[in-house]
Amino acid sequence: MVCFFWFASRKELTSFSTLAFLTPVFALISGGIWLGERLNLIQWMGVLCVLFSVFLVSQRTRLWDPLKNPNNDLPKELQG
Repeated sequence: MVCFFWFASRKELTSFSTLAFLTPVFALISGGIWLGERLNLIQWMGVLCVLFSVFLVSQRTRLWDPLKNPNNDLPKELQG
C-alpha cells in the first residue's frame, strides 16, 4: 500500500491509475498458470480490450498532443 502512494506521488496520476485496470488481467493469467484455468473467446476479447485501452491511455500525450498542435515539429521560427 505504501508503494502505491509513493509511486502515485512521483508519476502522472492518470497514467498510473490505468494500471489498476490490469488487475483482472493479472488475475486471469495467475489462474491460468497456477490453477490450470482456460479462457473462452469472450474473455480473451476482454483481455485484449483492456490491454489496448491501457496502451491508449498511457500513450495519449504522444498520440493526441500532435493533433492539438500540428506546428510542434516545425522550428520555432516557422511556428505561427
